[in-house]
Amino acid sequence: MVPPPSNDISIAAGALAGEPRATEQFLELAAAVPSMVRAKHARMGGKLHHSDLEDIAQETLVAAWRKLGNYRGESSLYTWLYQFAVLELLKAMQRKSRSRLRSDPVDPAERSSVEDQIAALSDAELLNESLATLSEESAAILR
Repeated sequence: MVPPPSNDISIAAGALAGEPRATEQFLELAAAVPSMVRAKHARMGGKLHHSDLEDIAQETLVAAWRKLGNYRGESSLYTWLYQFAVLELLKAMQRKSRSRLRSDPVDPAERSSVEDQIAALSDAELLNESLATLSEESAAILR
């Protein structure tokens, strides 16, 4: 692993301290986040709307800013931001998948078909149980 420039640690610390130059440098890196989100989304074959991707980019920036004090320089700031972008994108795709499952009810025609099959199975089981209580002669006549 190539060590990140020590400048990244200075940028993170300076941005948190409100130093104008460090803040500007951090914002230059952060400006790449929307592109990171769109590119990763495209590579994953995602089907999220453009406005969802904008929201994900904003959520990425908020999460990264909140955690900026935890940045230890183990990777470049760019890579660190990218990891946040991927995490936020995955969370959004998972939420979208869950909401689709909840909002896509079973087609009523399919439901009635399944219910009919269950009812038919129950009727067949009931018939077999009833036949089992009859004498062999009576059951043979009905079968």
